[in-house]
Amino acid sequence: MGSTHRPAAERHRGPRRDAHENRRLLLEASAEVLAENPSASMDEIAARAGLGRATVYRHVAGRAELVHEVVDDALRTAAHAVQSATPNEGTAPDALRRILAALVDSGTQHRPLLLLGITQDPEFLAARAHVLEPITELVRRGVSTGDLRADLDPAWAQQALLALLQTAVALGRPDPVEDVWSTLIEGWRPR
Repeated sequence: MGSTHRPAAERHRGPRRDAHENRRLLLEASAEVLAENPSASMDEIAARAGLGRATVYRHVAGRAELVHEVVDDALRTAAHAVQSATPNEGTAPDALRRILAALVDSGTQHRPLLLLGITQDPEFLAARAHVLEPITELVRRGVSTGDLRADLDPAWAQQALLALLQTAVALGRPDPVEDVWSTLIEGWRPR
């Protein structure tokens, strides 16, 4: 006679693999749908993710929680992109270009941050500043080594770079890295 009771080790492993996959699908679809239509319904998001409404609500209680999860995912993705670009290697301009490319490669997850008006939330701004601190440090390093203009304010430079990159990604520019590079970084070089 077989037991239908699962062993304790099996019960405490955490969510099943399909639950993790469903969550990833939900976050990715949310980022895409909300980037296209910031007022999209949960049904639209569920349809894009290929998930049923009940499955979506097993992951989040509602739209506000989902938006919060998308923002958190975007911050994690951005932090990973910045660190994977090895900001401490090479010249400051070379490292800045790698960071730009890494952020653009993960850009789909960032678009809702531009379109949902969430960028004014103080908690989000503090978290974003922490994630982007390596850019500020790179500008400082570039100024100190003479690779960037001596009068360049690192905090302003980081904000300008972010604003231009967000604009290029939001507008769907074909080569946002080159747009930012030619507009800002080349203009930051010593004259």
